[in-house]
Amino acid sequence: MSAKNLWQIFRATPKPSLLAWAACSAVVHVTLPLWMLYLAIVVFTDQAYGGLGILAALSTLIALAATVVAGRLVDRNHQRPVLKISAWIELLLGGLRLFVTGVPLAVVHNLAHQQSNAHTLVVFNWYYDQEADPVGRWAFFQMCAYFQALTQAVLLLAVIAGLLIFANTQLEVIRYACGLLGLLGLLILGLDSAGWGLAGKNKGSVDSPALN
Repeated sequence: MSAKNLWQIFRATPKPSLLAWAACSAVVHVTLPLWMLYLAIVVFTDQAYGGLGILAALSTLIALAATVVAGRLVDRNHQRPVLKISAWIELLLGGLRLFVTGVPLAVVHNLAHQQSNAHTLVVFNWYYDQEADPVGRWAFFQMCAYFQALTQAVLLLAVIAGLLIFANTQLEVIRYACGLLGLLGLLILGLDSAGWGLAGKNKGSVDSPALN
């Protein structure tokens, strides 16, 4: 796929929706790894691997249950409330990371955070429902992959710059970075403001009607 074609697809894609896709991916690939790193160093100091392993197992069970419930709601065309509620939870819990200082709070926070992952279903619904033509679909996927990688690179470079500038307080940099990354929830809400229909009415085009 030529750079010109990718640029045309990029220009045709609603930018709030594209940012929502990139933000949703950044939560998984940037925010959560940084947060787990912080917990391993600061909170689970004695048995980091065991503590994080148990926490990850419990979080996975909660995430599976939340995904089943959210999936049923999405299937019933309740995408808008699922997106809004989960994105606001992401935003709220991002700020609450600043106040996690011990194991009990870390466990409660991580279990609660699994409820915010429902926005992933809605955003991926948008992602896979954009283009019916196979050639156009792969071109759209390729453009989104580049944009996703660029967004994550910018976020990671910002964190690295903070670590280098404030070398004496690097743990605080990671903690505040995890808190500020909660603002990705606002970008995820952009999928709603972009006016993209989530009931499968827009296949074959990135120009879309309003959310149901």
